[in-house]
Amino acid sequence: MRRQSYSASSKTVTRRPRASVEVITGILAPLLHVPDEVFSTSTMELLLNPEYSSSRYLLVCKAWLRIGTPLLYDVVILRTTFQADALAAVLEARNDLGLHIKKLRVEGGFGDSMETVLRLAPNITDIFFTLGMWGGGVHNPNARNF
Repeated sequence: MRRQSYSASSKTVTRRPRASVEVITGILAPLLHVPDEVFSTSTMELLLNPEYSSSRYLLVCKAWLRIGTPLLYDVVILRTTFQADALAAVLEARNDLGLHIKKLRVEGGFGDSMETVLRLAPNITDIFFTLGMWGGGVHNPNARNF
């Protein structure tokens, strides 16, 4: 591809060739992929590292955001109530994103938020769920969602 230049008034504008969807997907897929070892282990090193955020790759440009967003939602790991509430709010605002969730890891009881997430993410094939009992015999609040 050649760059195309044209003059608009006194300014010269250069158009750069755009990468195809396939090329951008090929770049982003390995960067956003969560290996099964990370998904199914309780280690928090990588996922809680403040310097690591897989969503930062989507800030490159609008094309990367558009193409990478479904890849980002492929595997979702929820460790806090804030994360569960935020995901539920996003899925309610953009129902299409829930269709991309294939794997869901839930570490805790997130009540109503989990009901929303499970309702709006019908394509989940793998779920890693931390079961637990809290003091006083209170069962995990997620139990009713399953």
